[in-house]
Amino acid sequence: MSRKLLGMLLSLGVLANVVLSAPSAHATYSVYLYQNGNNVDATGSGTINLTGLSDSFVTGQNKGGSLNPSDSNISMGIVAPVTLWFGDISGPGSFGPGSATNASSSSGDPFYMGPVGSFGSLFVPTNYSSGASLSNTDVFDNTTLAALGVTTGIYTWTWGNGAGEFILYAGESSSSPPSPSATPEPSTWVLFGTGILALMGTSRKKKLLQSWK
Repeated sequence: MSRKLLGMLLSLGVLANVVLSAPSAHATYSVYLYQNGNNVDATGSGTINLTGLSDSFVTGQNKGGSLNPSDSNISMGIVAPVTLWFGDISGPGSFGPGSATNASSSSGDPFYMGPVGSFGSLFVPTNYSSGASLSNTDVFDNTTLAALGVTTGIYTWTWGNGAGEFILYAGESSSSPPSPSATPEPSTWVLFGTGILALMGTSRKKKLLQSWK
């Protein structure tokens, strides 16, 4: 293999590594709601991308852990200062027939998913930085998913043309929620392709210069 070809392959390898390791704009925050002995637990983790939402600058206190399946609302974490963000949020109209129920105990970062639609809303910790990690837990003592009026299934909320996503796994438990897809976005492949063409163009220019000598 010639040094020139080897150099090009090494350059492509470096470019591919940089491009493929670039962070995706997509972010997912997931909550697993499941039966745990005599209790129902909700464990949440992940990140929230606020792209596509607007800061209302309205602050208040998160009400702690709770859920209202019939209104498709769920609150996670402790009572703490939160800020309302609003925008076009698509999601389920409900995740069961149940009414509002407060958790017996809660811990971790505050989060609340409110109504969906063109004026959808969610609450995140005040001064939250888009893309920062969140983790929290709610426990509902001495009850069942059926008693809470939760219909098992996977429910998804999205906003910002898919940049942000909240997934509720009702009836499933996991200590490690799935990470956002590592598949490069179309713009990433365009960047990679542009780099390849640039390297090919450089090689052709060198050949032309050598032919003139």
